[in-house]
Amino acid sequence: MDKYFKKYLFLFAVGVASLLTFHFSTDAHHLNQILPKSNQYVKSFHNWDEQPSKITTTLSDSNLQVALFLQGETGHAPWVAVQINLWDYFDKHLNWMFVDTLFIDVESDDISELQVKILTFDPDLSNPKEYSTYKVLSKEIPLQKGRQKIGIRLEDFYIPEWWFAQKDKEKKFTSKHWEKVGYLELSTTGEAKTHQDLSYTIHSISVQETQKTHLKILLSILFILALIAIGLIPSKK
Repeated sequence: MDKYFKKYLFLFAVGVASLLTFHFSTDAHHLNQILPKSNQYVKSFHNWDEQPSKITTTLSDSNLQVALFLQGETGHAPWVAVQINLWDYFDKHLNWMFVDTLFIDVESDDISELQVKILTFDPDLSNPKEYSTYKVLSKEIPLQKGRQKIGIRLEDFYIPEWWFAQKDKEKKFTSKHWEKVGYLELSTTGEAKTHQDLSYTIHSISVQETQKTHLKILLSILFILALIAIGLIPSKK
């Protein structure tokens, strides 16, 4: 009994060590650039009918330049957006299950806030040929004057209330489906100034993917422990 007690005590100590390794080990991070290098994957949208607001986009030298002129009143300005078609650019939906942060390197002197939207494919609701059927995940980001790199954790994106109302869907459709990312949009908010030229430049858009190396280490250790434990179990004669 004493012999087996010591062996199982050893197994317990190794198990504790593996859990500590899991807890304190550092994740490996990789940045993946997702800003297209061709104008064919970038489109602009608006929601006005007769108001002479305008939006133009130019993609050159890996920089996306956006120029705006909004009519209406500040706080009620027309909505304008730039959409990046990631699905067509990468020829597939992107799997962001292991992505933790979206980074946007943006520069502006006259826009104080942008709304970032990620559109994901929901197999129960979406039509792959119609982007308007995709699920909207939204997050507002404040901007300071000049150039800045903003990191947005994916867990901070939310499904807006208007999406449920517009699609007439119940709140049970809350899965964000990060495994099928199709589009990314940047749009103005009610904070945008009107009756003057506005602009901003996107220098880069990237996602940070975390490789769970510590999880692989833990699983390997647990597998070895299982083999050892099987070898320690006395066989019945």
